[in-house]
Amino acid sequence: MHSKVRVAVVGGGVIGLTSAIRLKEAGYAVDVLARDFTPNNTSDVAAAFWCPYRVSEDERAFAWAQRTFDVFAELQPIAAAGIEMRRQREVFKHPAENPWYYKITRGFARCMNDQLPPGFIDGFEFDTYLIDTPTYMKYLNDRCADSGISLKQTEVPRLESLREDYDLAVNCTGVWARKFVGDTKVYPIRGQVIVTHLPEDFSRTITTWDAGEYPAYIVPRLKTCILGGTTLAENWDLTPDPETAIGIRQRCSTLNPEVAKLEALDDRVGLRPGRKRVRLERDDSLPDLPVVHCYGHGGSGFTLSWGCAEEVVQLLS
Repeated sequence: MHSKVRVAVVGGGVIGLTSAIRLKEAGYAVDVLARDFTPNNTSDVAAAFWCPYRVSEDERAFAWAQRTFDVFAELQPIAAAGIEMRRQREVFKHPAENPWYYKITRGFARCMNDQLPPGFIDGFEFDTYLIDTPTYMKYLNDRCADSGISLKQTEVPRLESLREDYDLAVNCTGVWARKFVGDTKVYPIRGQVIVTHLPEDFSRTITTWDAGEYPAYIVPRLKTCILGGTTLAENWDLTPDPETAIGIRQRCSTLNPEVAKLEALDDRVGLRPGRKRVRLERDDSLPDLPVVHCYGHGGSGFTLSWGCAEEVVQLLS
């Protein structure tokens, strides 16, 4: 057991909290240090559903995604976690191959022509997990607190400042790793979404990624519906843009015309941590403070979270 080994997890999003939970379960004394916790961080803006997006297609990512899918299956019966199995449909205006992750999903099937919106010629669907982010992030926070993990709202200026109080550190700062550790390989991918009321007959997630930086997705959650979105690289602007919101609604209307009638409740913006590959590695360059870096998950933070958290524990052991 590691009960006397003090670990600082820097970052209060989904990656930081899941890493903290697994470290605590492994016996470490864990504090989570973050500038923002739910409901005020990037993870709270996410749609979110299990589906690898804007992440490298390699064996490590596949393993993290598989493990996270399995953990979501374990969490689904817990009402407080806010996880449901939903049918997801992805549609295209060009012929599309099966996605690299399709063997992880359940009930994968190609779409018939009568299942496609007008103007789309190909698609597939599968059962996956919807993560209701307001509910799930509160669940993770509560699970941390109930297990004895301290959640400290603070600004950590640099890793070196942790050496006096901690034996180990985990860097889960997302896009802010660009400043925090000077990683110029990480960059923002700006995502804007519209939060609307939830119609009774909305249950299926439908997405299209054909439009590059301007995809369209409709994600019914437990109490609201998310219309998205944007994937604007190197854009740090956190202010919702009214013209962007108009474009989102127009694009989503091509998937389902009913979204034009949905009442907007909020416009939100988050910065996905883009990187060619997730950085998940141990760093022993600081004297007396081994560090594991875990950031750069693109649009797949929730999708890879538990798999990455368990590798964090392995790297620190």
